[in-house]
Amino acid sequence: MSHHQGNNTARTREPSTWQLVAPVRTSMLVSFIIAGIGSGASVIPYIALVGLADDWLGDRGTARIWWWLGLTLVGLLVHHICYNWAVGITHISEAGLRHRLRRRIITHLGALPLGLVRRLGPGEIRKIVVDDTSAIHTLVAHASAELASALVAPLVGGIYLCVLDWQLAFLLGGVFIVAVGLAMGIAFRGGDQAVKDYDVAQRKLADATVELVDGIKEIKNYQLPATGVGGRFTTAREGNSDASFRWLAGAGKGIAVVSALSQPGVILAWSAPLICWFVWSGWISPASSLAFFTIWLGLPAGLGQLMTLTQNLQGSLRAGEDTAALLAEKPQEVGEYQAPAPAARATAAAAPSASALELRFQNVSFGYAPGRPVLHDISFTLPPGTLTAVVGPSGAGKTTIGALAARFWDPESGCITLGGHDLREYSRAGLYSQVGTVFQDVSLAAVSVRDNLLLGNQEATDAQIQAAAARAHIAERIAALPAGYDTILGEVAVLSGGEAQRLSIARTLLADPPLLILDEASAHQDTRTAQALHQVIAARRGHSSTLVIAHRLSGLAQADQILVLAGGRIVQSGRHEELAATAGLYREMLKEQGISC
Repeated sequence: MSHHQGNNTARTREPSTWQLVAPVRTSMLVSFIIAGIGSGASVIPYIALVGLADDWLGDRGTARIWWWLGLTLVGLLVHHICYNWAVGITHISEAGLRHRLRRRIITHLGALPLGLVRRLGPGEIRKIVVDDTSAIHTLVAHASAELASALVAPLVGGIYLCVLDWQLAFLLGGVFIVAVGLAMGIAFRGGDQAVKDYDVAQRKLADATVELVDGIKEIKNYQLPATGVGGRFTTAREGNSDASFRWLAGAGKGIAVVSALSQPGVILAWSAPLICWFVWSGWISPASSLAFFTIWLGLPAGLGQLMTLTQNLQGSLRAGEDTAALLAEKPQEVGEYQAPAPAARATAAAAPSASALELRFQNVSFGYAPGRPVLHDISFTLPPGTLTAVVGPSGAGKTTIGALAARFWDPESGCITLGGHDLREYSRAGLYSQVGTVFQDVSLAAVSVRDNLLLGNQEATDAQIQAAAARAHIAERIAALPAGYDTILGEVAVLSGGEAQRLSIARTLLADPPLLILDEASAHQDTRTAQALHQVIAARRGHSSTLVIAHRLSGLAQADQILVLAGGRIVQSGRHEELAATAGLYREMLKEQGISC
């Protein structure tokens, strides 16, 4: 899972599927032993058949015949009882492991940096939580019992044949091993790469499916062509189908050859002449030849079963590696500092210190992957109660600054302080009571509009909720919903991008955080959303601090400070009038956007 890696989220250990299933390894071992006993017992009826034939041909009476028949019945019973018992043990263990894994993954996701969780995306998270934990079923519930069945019965049967005549046993086995060795080379040639390609295709299909479902209403309403979301889903679906075909076809050739070689009819065709030759030569008795005609014909089936199990386990092992890799990501360390709540800050008798609402970057460097820095030695101060805008060309690192300020990631070097405290000193709840964010991709829970707004302030009254909605220019849209503020989003109501952003703004107004971060604020703007944002920014002047990640330079004249980024470095800083009058990147961007200097 290379996409999980980053220099800020070092893994606590190397991912291992074996470590992942550690809680059920004892159950798997017990299952293997019990299934092995049952598998060994499955050979007893064939041994009894040889004894029965030997007594019959030797005219030793019927007493021993009944004994051999009884032994056959015991062998069959032990085989079926042990196998079902073994499989039952691992199925119960697997159900418990799956439940614990899913809870552990969800808990772990909550402790990871928010930036990493956002980068994973809903499709990848669903795959790991639901699909991968289910895919481990084959490894835990079936592998031990089926492995024992595939190994022990051929081993016991082979030993018995060697006791009867080791020369014939080695001759038959040698011929078969040479043939199967060639077939296995075909089966596993390029198998690992095919599995990896299929895994990548599954991820892309999961992401495209989530994206398609989220936008299905717009696609149908506007009869969009097979491009964009629909095109990405079609491409992902076809890619998944192609990858699946290549995986199954590549391994299927070898499996087909091994399966054909393992068929009793094929084995009998070339084995019978050799067995008959040994009988005619007097090297084995006719009764002993029955063992080779029965046990030997069934032994290769174990190899076919083993190959099928190996093929099925590849998906389980890959799923286990992905799950283990996610769980190996180091949780984000949090402190215990609890800053005063915004309401308490506003009503405090004593005036806050000069740095109470100050955001400061000190020599901050950061990269999403080792050796690929995005920000280089960034230093700036956002004074209390002021507005700072971050501008620059695409890829300059603007969004990354906003993500670091909200502690979606931790810097590789340097530090970020809020109110004089390093962000890493804050408790999780303490930090997010101080920082509010409005991002391009707004996340709304599948609950009522009211509950979505209350995420900003659980103690807000209905009057406060309605006032915040009005200030964010979303009150009229809410009133038009079937159940108003009690309408469940996603079921009977779907908000547009701009409407979702305005609802997010209203939620932030209720939270009234000392620091507000607006990222990609213009992406979904319609006129009303832009108006709402400008009013919110204006209302917060002098009351709390605002950091705007801006792509359009219009409206920045009132900013107290503008930071101009290029190549991950601050190349200019100052007010609009100063930067517009100075030759440099900011002035060039103004001209490109048709804004007079």
